[in-house]
Amino acid sequence: MFRGIALGFLTYLFFSSTDATTKELAFRMSVFEKAFFITIFGIFPMFWMKPRGMRWRVAMRVTRPGLLAIRACCGLSASLLGLYAFTALPLAEAYALIFLIPFFVTLLSKLVLKEHVPWQRWATVAVGLVGVLLVVRPGFKELALGHLAAIGVAFASSITIIILRTLAPTEKPVALLGWVCIAVISFNGIAMLPSFTWPSTYDLGLTAMAGVFSGLGSVCLITAMRLAPASRIGATQYSQIIWAVLLGWIFFHERPDDLGMIGVGFVVLSGILAFLTGKEAPKPSPASVET
Repeated sequence: MFRGIALGFLTYLFFSSTDATTKELAFRMSVFEKAFFITIFGIFPMFWMKPRGMRWRVAMRVTRPGLLAIRACCGLSASLLGLYAFTALPLAEAYALIFLIPFFVTLLSKLVLKEHVPWQRWATVAVGLVGVLLVVRPGFKELALGHLAAIGVAFASSITIIILRTLAPTEKPVALLGWVCIAVISFNGIAMLPSFTWPSTYDLGLTAMAGVFSGLGSVCLITAMRLAPASRIGATQYSQIIWAVLLGWIFFHERPDDLGMIGVGFVVLSGILAFLTGKEAPKPSPASVET
């Protein structure tokens, strides 16, 4: 289980790097263009994950297409909403809302996967939620579409993690990633056409860098789902707040105020406690979720 948790931390380091890179693009490209090019550059893990000698039609074959279709829709939604949220909001603020993922994952792990979630895990999630509220302070700060987009990312991503936990033991990793890439490329390739203009060399380089980071993160996440319970992998999401503050401060001159920094501290504390406490939950049966 330790290897799975370690990969979970590495996953979100790569995803943080993706988000910071796409933020640099600002609004110079539409969300559809950014999603299209980032996914194009991010499909290289498919070639690495395909077993040598296996035909592509075999590697992409799935046994539970219904769940995979839901996974593709959630991945597409999270991608588009995330690109907008990280462009419209400071990195730390966007992450604070996206850090609702561990709460949703822990809840769905109990309700859907029937995993045993000890009380210590609920306590650490509660500490993280306090941190989120201190950073965002709903009712005291104006909420915009970017905030709603970030919440949407959290919900869609939590469903993705739950589905991956169900599919990972039975489906091929290349299929889990490949079908989502096909959905994202197809949808965004069509959606970007009405206003498409070819990006500059600099912007194209940024999307290539973001795609590489995203692809590496996807490989780590799929592997982590095979090695540890979903509730433990979801808890590693909290590590992103450290990178959000550092990257936002260094590259975008963004810094949370004092109360926000206290909230960041709560989020970090929650991630540390989630990593150190709790017992390993039993792995769910492949039939835990019906297609």
